[in-house]
Amino acid sequence: MFTITPFAFNPLDENTYVLYNGAGDCIIIDPGCYFGNERRELADYISENGLHPKYLLNTHCHFDHVFGNKFVNDTWGLEPWLHPDEQPVLQNAARAGLELLAEIGIEKVRERHKLLSQRLVDGALDQGWTIRCPRDAEERTPIVTVEHPDPASAVTALRAAAVICDNRPGLIRLSPHYFNTLEEMDRALALLEPLRVAHAVA
Repeated sequence: MFTITPFAFNPLDENTYVLYNGAGDCIIIDPGCYFGNERRELADYISENGLHPKYLLNTHCHFDHVFGNKFVNDTWGLEPWLHPDEQPVLQNAARAGLELLAEIGIEKVRERHKLLSQRLVDGALDQGWTIRCPRDAEERTPIVTVEHPDPASAVTALRAAAVICDNRPGLIRLSPHYFNTLEEMDRALALLEPLRVAHAVA
C-alpha cells in the first residue's frame, strides 16, 4: 500500500509530493520548497512520519519544480532522477527562476496571488459554493478549492473550456498564478456557476 502526500510550495504554488510505502521508504517528487519554512515543513513531515527518503524524482525541470533539489541533496544525500532530455533544462532552471523572481519581486508575486485568489473566493461565495480554503487571503496560498460531488467531471468540463484546474477528493482546485488576469478569474467563475449542484453546498 502506498500513501501520497501533496504540498504547495514557493510563490508559484508548485505541487511537491512525498510517496511512501508501508515500510516508510519514500520518494520525494518535484521538491519546490523555496523558503526556509517550506523546507522545514517537508523535513518535519518526513521526520514525524518516520520516513526514509530513497529517491528524488523530477518529473520535469521547470524552475519551480527544482528549487528544493539542493536541500534534498544536502539533507538526505539524494541525486535527482530525471529524463535525459531534462538535464539541460535542470542546468539552467534554477538560475532562470531566481532571475525572474528577483526581477518581479517575491512580494509583488504574493500580492498578485492574493488579488486573484480573492476574486475567486468572493465570486464562489456569491454563487453559493462551499469553499474549502481560508477566506482571508493573508492565510491562504493561491489555491482555491470548492466542494463538488463529482469534481473529476467538473474539471473535465472546465478544461474543455480552457480553464486549467485540477480535482481532489470532493473538490475542484483552482490555482491562479502571477501571469493570470482578473478577467480570467471572472471567466472561470462564469464557467463554474452552472456546474454547482444543490448538494455541493452546505
